[in-house]
Amino acid sequence: MKLSTHLVFPFGLTLIVLAGASLFFGADTPLAVYLFSAVLMFTGAATVALSPRSTVTPPMMVAVALVIGFLALDISTGAIIGGLPGYAGLAAAGAIFLTARTVALTSDNVAPAWAWLTLAFLLLAGWAFFDFIINPDTIHGRPRPYHLGRLSAAFLSANTAATLFGTGVLVAMTGLLKAVERTGTFHPIDLVEGLFRHGTLSLVSFLFCAVCLVLTASRAGIAFALVCLVILVVWQMAALRRSRSRTTEEGGGLRWLIAGGAAFIGLAAITVFAMSGDMAAERYADLGQDSNMRAVMFATYWEASMAHPLLGTGFDSFAAVNARVMSADNAALLAGQGAAHNVFLQWLLQKGWLGALAMVGTVAAIYWKIWRGLASRRRHKLYLRGVLVIALFVSLHSMVDYAVEIPGFMWWFALVLGLGAGIAAGGSGESA
Repeated sequence: MKLSTHLVFPFGLTLIVLAGASLFFGADTPLAVYLFSAVLMFTGAATVALSPRSTVTPPMMVAVALVIGFLALDISTGAIIGGLPGYAGLAAAGAIFLTARTVALTSDNVAPAWAWLTLAFLLLAGWAFFDFIINPDTIHGRPRPYHLGRLSAAFLSANTAATLFGTGVLVAMTGLLKAVERTGTFHPIDLVEGLFRHGTLSLVSFLFCAVCLVLTASRAGIAFALVCLVILVVWQMAALRRSRSRTTEEGGGLRWLIAGGAAFIGLAAITVFAMSGDMAAERYADLGQDSNMRAVMFATYWEASMAHPLLGTGFDSFAAVNARVMSADNAALLAGQGAAHNVFLQWLLQKGWLGALAMVGTVAAIYWKIWRGLASRRRHKLYLRGVLVIALFVSLHSMVDYAVEIPGFMWWFALVLGLGAGIAAGGSGESA
């Protein structure tokens, strides 16, 4: 497989830095954000400057202008003091997006880059699994502050780990489906041989990430990942059916493939849950009570956002807002909360309606560009489907949790979106 220098630097370096950030408690401290962001921003700047294919598009310029505008507002109001880590994390996410996009503009880089990403998730899942099995009560030798008995990798929060490993499951499944696509046939024996020949890395990564996901016992994370997994497989099977001839031989093979895919998902889900799903099963039993508590929390934060509806209270202001709205009635629920557990509500509190709508608009524009790439690409459409389904999973889980607020995960998501944007833009000159 042909590798360009862009796959070694900057993509390989970016993967190493992101893995380091994930292992360093998600880089969720000001010093860690500054250190990791500096490396990532330098890498992104070097990528844009040195790559002949890298371009800065008008939407990118608008996004940069928005960040600069909000930064200027925070400087003028004095909110910048606590908000600098947030801006550093966002700038690093933008740099990662540009890095991955530049790599994926070259078609020959896409498959190996996805394989490297799959390997990175496998290494993270492998470390998290064995670390949890050996000593489930500590992280890096330090006692876990909460979520005892649940795998949280180095993020402290098991729900953040669920978002990470749910993403890893979908990355690996995309690789498995690519292995199926590469076999060029629907015959069961040839498919099995093709999976072992082309999909071993993806299969191992899928199993490790799936086990880690279930060990997090995150109810929403597990449910959303399973739903998105089914969507991805069904979407790809439908695409394969449209692209192949309607001969009896191909039709029979496709039926075997669909049945085999359904059996694989079902068997994998049952096996993984049987091995490691005790805690998750217990937590599903408490779903109704916890949902009511989450609804009360959302209502409280929604009301709090109305105090500063236009511009919010600034990055890193959640603790102060949380303390202000705490009362005798809700103290047991709000005490110790570090985020709103809803990405839109979090942005509404911190940056007001202007910031929240700017965030949603930026992400929606990226999703739309990737979606349009499905119509313009001849190659790598499966990877675009994978990116879109990952985006769906992260978006859904972000409605009930806060992983995208943690730099160590937000940056992985920016990398995946950057790959999707690069694949889509790289095919803009091709016909459907």
